[in-house]
Amino acid sequence: MIRIDCNESDPQEIDREWLESDGQGGYASSTLENCHTRRYHGLMVANLQAPEGRYVLFSKLEDSLLVNGDEYFFTSHRYPGVLFPPAPPILNEFLFDICPRFIYRAGESSLQKSVLLVPERGILLIRYDLAGSPKAGLLRLKPFLAYRGYHSLAHANPYLHSQTEEIANGFSIEPYTGMPPLFIRTSTSSRFVASPLWYKRFEYSQERERGFEWEEDLFLPGIMEVPVEKDSTVILAVSCESSGEDPEVLWEIEILRRRKEFSDDEKLADGFTGEDRELFLALLRAGRQFLIKTPSGRP
Repeated sequence: MIRIDCNESDPQEIDREWLESDGQGGYASSTLENCHTRRYHGLMVANLQAPEGRYVLFSKLEDSLLVNGDEYFFTSHRYPGVLFPPAPPILNEFLFDICPRFIYRAGESSLQKSVLLVPERGILLIRYDLAGSPKAGLLRLKPFLAYRGYHSLAHANPYLHSQTEEIANGFSIEPYTGMPPLFIRTSTSSRFVASPLWYKRFEYSQERERGFEWEEDLFLPGIMEVPVEKDSTVILAVSCESSGEDPEVLWEIEILRRRKEFSDDEKLADGFTGEDRELFLALLRAGRQFLIKTPSGRP
């Protein structure tokens, strides 16, 4: 397991990056603060068969919790001369075992956010587990779309189709002709308010240091709001295909599969002890992130 205590770590630790792959050449990746610093960061970077190639479809998610009049953010954005929110998210701990997990403090509450890609299904699941607050609140989700090749950057343009269609506990959108649609929904009752808008000039510091174009515009289709209470669990599901599958069932099936995989790893590590054993397991699991089978079935 990778564990970083963000209360005690060097502030530069927050710029460390995480990766979750889907087994098909696609992935989710960002920094610990979930503030993108590269054009290659994104929550759904899909390896498509048509059009062929890797595309950043779902770039990032501005997620926040509203409780008793206060709003607590779990993502950051950098614009020219400005970091939003002004006070960065209070990230207590980062864990990477079964999947990347972020543990935040939000007033009297503790919130754990977990990111998981279902292998060979092209489904992104983001799970929120809220604990500690006796008061009801609201989970606010603002999905930002890029829909561009992963070597490129997106900019506001008149060709994007901003219309959305309501689906159960979410919405769908088909931003560009010839590109796959996106279906975004929650596991519990939610409200979607269409408010199409381009957010401009997100800055990616690593691109600037490399001497490349470093600013990007991202499209917001609207805002999702999910009522939450103490010990609530909400799962956001994002995919390119319509599906009526319960996000909680998808989550549990994939977690069970990974636990079985981890159990098999432990048996392979029987010949190692102490730090050597931990290193062997870490390398084995990290290496698995790079094993892929393309959408056409080619390894």
